[in-house]
Amino acid sequence: MRGFRSLLVLAIAVVATTLAGTLTAAASPSTVAGTASAGSAHVVRNGHTFAVPAVGPCGLTGSAHGSSQGVTEFGIVTYGPASSTCSTDQAAHTSKVVANGTSVTLSALQSYGGPQIKIAGYQVSCSATTGGTNAAWQFSGLTGINVPQQIPNNYTVPVKS
Repeated sequence: MRGFRSLLVLAIAVVATTLAGTLTAAASPSTVAGTASAGSAHVVRNGHTFAVPAVGPCGLTGSAHGSSQGVTEFGIVTYGPASSTCSTDQAAHTSKVVANGTSVTLSALQSYGGPQIKIAGYQVSCSATTGGTNAAWQFSGLTGINVPQQIPNNYTVPVKS
């Protein structure tokens, strides 16, 4: 049961943070300003670490465009093709980062009797101006768990076997 609870936390983190642009199962240091990717994963299961680095990353101080044909960590998570764009307008003092993906499948819970969670497509964006920041995300084709049409802040989904 303890392992399942740990993976429950992972499942919620995977779905929520994939939708927010990055995926981590544990707390991590803040990211560099002006970066985007379609997600990443770090899972510890039965004492073994499984890691998927940032998928299709870009950055304001590095490559302005990123892409990936997809990546799979068998039995853990699969990301389909994805892309990201990071841009800045020095004169206007604005920046924008966007990540798009065609699919994510979280399989890590299945060996514990939990569901396979899938997202068919998603987009995450963040823009910054001298007046503040704005972040947005959208997704389609979610299966394996149910969420309301409008997801409120701090919404959680219990995942049961």
